[in-house]
Amino acid sequence: MKYLNGEEYKKQKNIVDKRIQKNKYRIRGYLYRRIAIYIGVALWLVTLVKVMWFDNTTTVPVNNVVTAFNKASLIDMSASIESFGQYGILYLSQDAKNTILKDIATKIGINNYSIETTREDDNSTTTLSQTGQNGDVICKLVTVETVVEQNVIQAKQYIYINVILNNSIESAFSYEKIIKDIVKNLEMDTKVTVNLKGAVKGKLDIALKNSIANTFINSMNVNVVAENKTDDLYTIYGYTSDIDEYITVSSNKINVNIMMNYDEQKDETNVYVATPISSEDY
Repeated sequence: MKYLNGEEYKKQKNIVDKRIQKNKYRIRGYLYRRIAIYIGVALWLVTLVKVMWFDNTTTVPVNNVVTAFNKASLIDMSASIESFGQYGILYLSQDAKNTILKDIATKIGINNYSIETTREDDNSTTTLSQTGQNGDVICKLVTVETVVEQNVIQAKQYIYINVILNNSIESAFSYEKIIKDIVKNLEMDTKVTVNLKGAVKGKLDIALKNSIANTFINSMNVNVVAENKTDDLYTIYGYTSDIDEYITVSSNKINVNIMMNYDEQKDETNVYVATPISSEDY
């Protein structure tokens, strides 16, 4: 065995120490990379769970409605999701109105909007809007002022939210959930309506309208509650347990509204499907 003198021992020790330190950095870097991977996977799983939860809350109506629209071979499919209700009886400054509308816009997911306020007599309307190729968003805060006593003015506030999707219906029920959360946080007692629209070329007779309506009724598991089938007015009201919310009319639950009319200018028969009931003119 060869013994090292003091200087040689120090040199060898320095070499070994450097190698150990270098290995420590390698091991530490490896552990950090593994930890980063584990954290990344965990975050991905959390995100996946959230997405799965979000989608599962709307899977049934989305799949059924989209399937029905596809089976019916409808064209120019679009959607409108809207809500209107009283926010409260209180005074709001213009800054407060703008803040409320901006918060709604953030939750919907838009940021390239414009805001304007108009006034007519004792009413004022602050409108936040954004238009695009794929759709539009319109949010309004309407103030109605009335004199309840001498020199006492009461201000009622109403909020209107409308998301319009062009050439698509797949995201309609996702936006429905977003708007439901918004009105819930605002403590507004109001319904959120989903209006879906498609079209078929030509003017359909009652038999063809019945065939299209049955496609929706069967795909969405709808029990027909009331109907009016004529050339000028074709409408069906029904109920399905696949959709949680409903309205009650004469003790009957209703949450599906199917309608059709003919557009002479386009030579198309428009098909409307709404939940729980249509809020549009047709």
